[in-house]
Amino acid sequence: MPNFTKQCPYCKNSNLIEKTNLPGMHFGALVCGECDRHIKWLPDPRIDKQYEERRQSIDNLLNRESVKA
Repeated sequence: MPNFTKQCPYCKNSNLIEKTNLPGMHFGALVCGECDRHIKWLPDPRIDKQYEERRQSIDNLLNRESVKA
C-alpha cells in the first residue's frame, strides 16, 4: 500500500485495520483498531492497475515515436 500510515495519528497505536466493501463510493478505509478513528480512505487497487497499464501504453507509444524520428 503506497503512503502506508504505520500508526494512528490520534492515539499513536499501531493496530490499524483496513475495512473494505463499504457502502458508498469509497473502496475502503484505514481505521485505528484502538480508538476506532478514521485515518484515511484506501484507493481501489483496480485503479492503480489501470493507471499502470495506461502509463505503460503511453511509454510504449512514445518509445515507438522516438524510434521513427
